[in-house]
Amino acid sequence: FFKVIFIFLFILMICYSRFVDNKLRNNKKPYLVHQNLTISWNKFRKIRMSDSNDHKSSLKSNDSIEPPPVSERCLRTQMPVITLTRRLLALAKRPSLSLGQGVVYWGPPAAALQRISDLAGQEALLQANIGSMDPNASGNFPATQLNEYVPNEGIPALRERLRQKIREKNGLTDYDLFVTPGANHGFTAACLAVLDEGDTAVLFEPYYFDHEMSLSMLGGGVRCEVGKSDPKTLKPDLAWLEDRLMNQPHPPKMVVLCTPNNPTGVVLDSTDLNRAAAICAAGGVWLVVDATYEDFMLSDDAVRQVRENVANGEPPYKLPRGPNVLHLFSMSKAYGMMGWRVGYICYPLPSLGTFPFRSLSPSGGKGGFNHNDPADTTPTKTMTNGMVGSVKRGRVNPLDPIGAQLLKIMDITCICAPAVGQQLALACLDPDLDAPQDGLSYVERRIASLASNRNRLRRALA
Repeated sequence: FFKVIFIFLFILMICYSRFVDNKLRNNKKPYLVHQNLTISWNKFRKIRMSDSNDHKSSLKSNDSIEPPPVSERCLRTQMPVITLTRRLLALAKRPSLSLGQGVVYWGPPAAALQRISDLAGQEALLQANIGSMDPNASGNFPATQLNEYVPNEGIPALRERLRQKIREKNGLTDYDLFVTPGANHGFTAACLAVLDEGDTAVLFEPYYFDHEMSLSMLGGGVRCEVGKSDPKTLKPDLAWLEDRLMNQPHPPKMVVLCTPNNPTGVVLDSTDLNRAAAICAAGGVWLVVDATYEDFMLSDDAVRQVRENVANGEPPYKLPRGPNVLHLFSMSKAYGMMGWRVGYICYPLPSLGTFPFRSLSPSGGKGGFNHNDPADTTPTKTMTNGMVGSVKRGRVNPLDPIGAQLLKIMDITCICAPAVGQQLALACLDPDLDAPQDGLSYVERRIASLASNRNRLRRALA
């Protein structure tokens, strides 16, 4: 009985297949539709492999087959405006100057470059003699400093030097950091670490275009919301932000500030930054502060703020601290290391405190938190300081919630920042190679020269 039923179903399936085939053959506009992709039935027939002859013929006709679609995430992400600007400049019939990208005219200190040259010479000597070394003798193969993988988090000596920098210059105690291939990668890593499907991030207009591109490229329903800014000062409207987080449904998961701002150069003072951090803390959201241009505070108000901080015994470029605050920095701008690709992301250690992070969903329902519903008591995700174990200064503690996620992200995206770039950054930060002249460091002397250049440009454009 079962054999009869099986044979009957098999014959029925063959008949139905022939029926559909004939229908599609006779249709004037035969198409096979799948999501947003439309494939003509005739092209689909070409790649059917019913027998070896069909397969051979299909291989010959591959040139006429359209390629599969690319990622929708990439398609909906804008092209980098810097690339478009370069293409326009290439078409110029006379020498043209681009004001679109903030690139300094200087490079790294000569002494730092010389140190890299010496390291490269040592590497070359090692490689030249490696064939004559006895593989059975211990110590004949010293670890290279430029060619091998370095820790995901960065070279330990560089990380320690940067920790000292963020403590003394930015007041970021109870923070650790990862060295990244530039601040752009650091921002993308931050997004991957804290954003989930359905989450929203806030950028304030005018914003850095790569921030928006990173959010768009994430996909998975991550949305970018443009916050209001004061039309006169171009500073973020913090009153709008407070209302958005406290009184409106579907609050964002992350807020992004850039100071000094790219592209406007507007600087947020300590009052603005501390207020923004307090609002985000009260709203249970992440605050990401991009301080790539921290050394380029050229306005009178910004210079006055730095001097006041120093006079009060505070770090000159003080930034807000908190268990929900991440900071981004770069070696590209101040040290002219654009092509060496070195930045760093600073994140709070568990010792900084306890903070409730809400798991937000678009509906504010299961797994979410509805600010407008007093009855919504959905448990919140919490970063606690009650974790067991001490923070290892050489490596990331796996019990460190943010550092552990950044470690995963680094390993799958780039493994590590370029070793040669990290060695150069370490040399740039070496106080023995940067003796002050007239009381100014290498970077301070270069930054001071920008004032006259800026005045010349203003007069030319007046």
